[in-house]
Amino acid sequence: MNAAGYPTTGEMMGAFRVGRRIGGGGMGVVFEAYDEGLARRVALKVISPHLADDPAFRARFTREAQAQASLDSAHVVHVYAHGEADGRLYIATQLVPDGDLGMMVRAHGGAPLRTAVDLIAQVASGLADAHAAGLIHRDIKPANVLLRRRDSGLHAYLGDFGIAREIGADQTLTAAGTVGTPSYMAPELHTGGCRRGGQRRVLPGLPALGDPQRAGAVRRHVGLPGRHRAPRAAGAAAGRLVAAGDRREPRPADRDGQGPR
Repeated sequence: MNAAGYPTTGEMMGAFRVGRRIGGGGMGVVFEAYDEGLARRVALKVISPHLADDPAFRARFTREAQAQASLDSAHVVHVYAHGEADGRLYIATQLVPDGDLGMMVRAHGGAPLRTAVDLIAQVASGLADAHAAGLIHRDIKPANVLLRRRDSGLHAYLGDFGIAREIGADQTLTAAGTVGTPSYMAPELHTGGCRRGGQRRVLPGLPALGDPQRAGAVRRHVGLPGRHRAPRAAGAAAGRLVAAGDRREPRPADRDGQGPR
């Protein structure tokens, strides 16, 4: 185990021998690993120690790992196992070897129209299967669309259900006020379209400019340019969204207070 609490190369976690690090994020670190019992390579995600120490998170992690493991979809990464080793939570999944959609776009630019439409359809199929099993992903972005190259073309898998929730379950908030990647979150999460506890919010943890009416909110926004900053916990991506909103040119009707209500 290293100083951060993650396993080192060659270390065993349950039945899995840890290999090279292949990714990471706010929920933990992903390693390539080898399943000694079944003689196959897997992706092993080790959850961040500070999350693993939270009893509520541990319960949700187990519940959601079991739900994802029950999925039988050609376009969702398969879960092989989950568990705990030396106090560290892990989940072992199918290893998809050819990178993700974000990497492909950065390296080669946008895909041809036919390929793009096909990939969108595959991701939509995976989402439909997840919803049918009672899971909402909540972080759909290029980095979570994993790719496998085949003779017939690209095969897409929806991965990283780390912040998924069960349909009908209470929303679980982060310190920033919501979960997900701000630049890929649903528009209503940034425009006051959702409510929690009776208060409208336009960005994680940020009240909707103190006015329940959209026109009034716009007037406040225009009258106080540069004042509406996201809380520090929301991160750089949310800050960029707020900055973009501050630069937005309002419509004439909104200037006159006659915008949509």
